[in-house]
Amino acid sequence: MKIMKIFNTYNCNLLKHFRINQFIKKNIFLRLHKNISHISTINSNNMGELNITKSIENLKIYHENKFACLLIECLYCNNKKLYVNKITGRFICTHCMRVGEWSSCEEYLQSHKNSKANFIPTPKIFEAEQYFKKISNTLIHFSALSVGTKKSILKALDVEVLFIISLRKLPQELLPSLENYNKLILWFENDQIAWNSARTFAKKFVESRCYFIRPVNDQPSPYIAFKQDLNIEKIIKTADKMVHPSIINFSTIRKEVFAELQNHDKALGIKWSNFPILNKTLGGHRRGELTILTGPTGSGKTTFISEYSLDLTKQGLPTLWGSFEIRNQRLGKIMLQQFAKEPIHLNLNLFDALADEFEKLPLYFMTFHGSQPLNTVMDAVLNAAYVYDIGHVVIDNVQFMMGIGSKYNMGSERFWQQDTVIAEFRNFATYTNCHVTLVIHPRKEKDVEQLSISSIFGTAKATQEADNILIIQNKTLESLQIKKYLQVVKNRYNGNLGIMPLEFDKHSLSFSQSKN
Repeated sequence: MKIMKIFNTYNCNLLKHFRINQFIKKNIFLRLHKNISHISTINSNNMGELNITKSIENLKIYHENKFACLLIECLYCNNKKLYVNKITGRFICTHCMRVGEWSSCEEYLQSHKNSKANFIPTPKIFEAEQYFKKISNTLIHFSALSVGTKKSILKALDVEVLFIISLRKLPQELLPSLENYNKLILWFENDQIAWNSARTFAKKFVESRCYFIRPVNDQPSPYIAFKQDLNIEKIIKTADKMVHPSIINFSTIRKEVFAELQNHDKALGIKWSNFPILNKTLGGHRRGELTILTGPTGSGKTTFISEYSLDLTKQGLPTLWGSFEIRNQRLGKIMLQQFAKEPIHLNLNLFDALADEFEKLPLYFMTFHGSQPLNTVMDAVLNAAYVYDIGHVVIDNVQFMMGIGSKYNMGSERFWQQDTVIAEFRNFATYTNCHVTLVIHPRKEKDVEQLSISSIFGTAKATQEADNILIIQNKTLESLQIKKYLQVVKNRYNGNLGIMPLEFDKHSLSFSQSKN
């Protein structure tokens, strides 16, 4: 069994153990594709597992059903090395390194059934970015480790592969290199982003073969464990299955509960840099939750949620925006000004430098605008969560997915339509361990009245399903000056409620609060 062990001294973490396959070819290191790490717009091209399998079977192409991919003979080099992702339909040949979308091949094969495969339009060769090549220069091969460390790891490897990773994203192009292994052990750093990555990555790998080493004090990150000369074999054997049976007892989740108690601050979620009062109330931003934001027309819901989400994105949380009310260009302008903390149009010389930095953020936009069918939006969201490891989805706003679409048979009743939207995003948040923030307009009420939970448009479904409910309130003073504040009226995690004053700065388009 050929296994390559890699040590990352740059990040001081044991990155990964996986079979090398032919991903390193002709002395060229495989780097990540440009579209993976740069700011992107997303539309739905998610074929779905059943559709892809059916497509290949209809074309009478012999295939092997692997974990994350279907393995077929390459249409370009005739080697049985072409892996087609079951979820997205993206393929890559680990021999000739051709990469593309299966849908394009399917259309051509269906219309040219009597043609030779060699006449299929040849896709591009998988390319990559310079930064991965730079990272490769910081890696130490397994052979460079001490004899004792090698023995400990190999002795513990009574499994097909040990996969240890501290990366923030898992490109789908890397999945074929792990298809021959029946068991994967994930060992992450003990930080907030890594804490949430295990479940996200396990879903890509197929959870049934994944095991997870819980990050507790006596099981630190791989590199620290190595430096402290801890018993690596013993730590590896503590790995628990990611998937549990439908009915469990406490002993099954005991270690997970202990890990959360020992890492209490991390379990609270990612802290906002610009909203310390919100941290005190909500504790932090946690994956798997559903947040609803509402407020009067013109109260600044989009501007606030833009800064709210940007704060988290700057800390490394991959974020997907669905802006149905304003176009992405305008939203991008708002976010770039919030990022710069000054009006860029007054000094355009700053644009290129700021834009270069902004592009590095794990921020993605759906290309929809105006009313959209729910099934179309959900396909795009699911695709993005899988491909880009999204941890936060923002939908502005829910009303734009009502009244269109036949897949969900929503009928004409608006409340029923909204309940269907809420249910879909609630299930998505839970299943993918992704935080979803929905902007919902309030009912039409008298201007003098302060909004409450019952002011949210629709039935009680939205407020019942939500983990957090935030309301932007406008309060008119005797001087006729309008004061804004954010009110937390529901907090399922710890029950804390409260208000946060909102002082808007037109210069930076910011509601940021001083940490003092």
